[in-house]
Amino acid sequence: MALTIVATIAVAALLIATFRTRVTFTAVTYVAIATGATGNLIDRFTQPPHGGSGHVTDFIRIGSWPTFNVADAFVVCGAVALVVHTFLQSKPQTESEIKS
Repeated sequence: MALTIVATIAVAALLIATFRTRVTFTAVTYVAIATGATGNLIDRFTQPPHGGSGHVTDFIRIGSWPTFNVADAFVVCGAVALVVHTFLQSKPQTESEIKS
């Protein structure tokens, strides 16, 4: 149940952040992560034992990778894209920028 609560708060925060950001790519990554988290939340409410404590159904198996589902892929791809984008967009400050 704790995961359900944390995921619900995370989805709400991501949706708020989506509408506050001015960078389209960042908004897309937020939506991807929120979509994946919502997919897993749906499983938690609809799969036994229900009520937010249900099991997430993993059904994709690729070689020796752990089994996952589409929602997991959205969360991971969105998070990786957000991290890469953040590092590519950040630039070191010059000495004159620090003084002003």
